[in-house]
Amino acid sequence: MLLDTVTENPYQGYQNTTEDETTITIQVAPTLEDCTGVGPQQCMLIREMPPAEDGGWELFYDQIEGGFTYEEGYLWTLQVSVTEIENPPADASNLHYELVEVVEKKPVV
Repeated sequence: MLLDTVTENPYQGYQNTTEDETTITIQVAPTLEDCTGVGPQQCMLIREMPPAEDGGWELFYDQIEGGFTYEEGYLWTLQVSVTEIENPPADASNLHYELVEVVEKKPVV
């Protein structure tokens, strides 16, 4: 993940930043990946836009709230707001993801 040296924003695909919230564009892969959180589970793969040269796919253990329902077989491009959570539970992320807009939902054959 890159760090914008002007704003010190850790999100390479950021579009809008306030003190408490950052809006980024991400892609969600068309398949789920086995991963282990509290126990074995299936995770989405996401990458920030524009993607890194290596493709930049990362396991995503969280949820995207605000109306996003994952459907396998589609490559999603989403704008999401990312808000830092103060004092999250020990086994939870310190980031909250909220859907702003579905930019594209493209079937992958």
